[in-house]
Amino acid sequence: MAGVSIEVDAKSLDDLIAATVELAGEMGSDEMKFAMGTAMKETIRDHFGEIAQDSEHHQSALSLGATPTGFYEEARDKTQDPQIKAEGVSVSIDQEGLAQRYFGGDIEARPGGFLTIPARGEAYGKRAGDFPNLKLIIFPSGLAALVDRDEPKDEGGVYYWLVRSVHQNADPDILPTDDELTDSALESGTSYLDSIWQRQLA
Repeated sequence: MAGVSIEVDAKSLDDLIAATVELAGEMGSDEMKFAMGTAMKETIRDHFGEIAQDSEHHQSALSLGATPTGFYEEARDKTQDPQIKAEGVSVSIDQEGLAQRYFGGDIEARPGGFLTIPARGEAYGKRAGDFPNLKLIIFPSGLAALVDRDEPKDEGGVYYWLVRSVHQNADPDILPTDDELTDSALESGTSYLDSIWQRQLA
């Protein structure tokens, strides 16, 4: 059986070399970093959108029969565009309280003050100052609370429990895992380079 010979002429080789050189120049470029960072941003936003709808991250609100505050929807909206850096790309989330939830730890009241812990649905997600008719009482048990002046003087009339400090458990699940972010960034970077390669060979 006769063999088959396939030749590539010099011009085709030159075109391939030129395309390869340009592709190499795109690796690590600001455009590639931005593409990867944009994928990270969308992964983070999608994650916030998912946990905003679950029950696991809204136990306090559900236990009080309250509507969630929209914390995670707000975090999604405050996820910023990627910032290009010499060593890579970063995505910031300008949501107050997010780091506290992620890392956990103790939360202390100001000296001489109290933290207000909602005791009923009406109080959830609101400040004590939103209820001007509240007054401080100390129950015989030693618990301090803010109650409505016009409600019965028992623990059923409590709007907020007052404490000096609380401990918040860390919840790393509020952000995508490192693997999820890396996979989305690499997939986007690969797609970006592939588009450059295809364009050069066209």
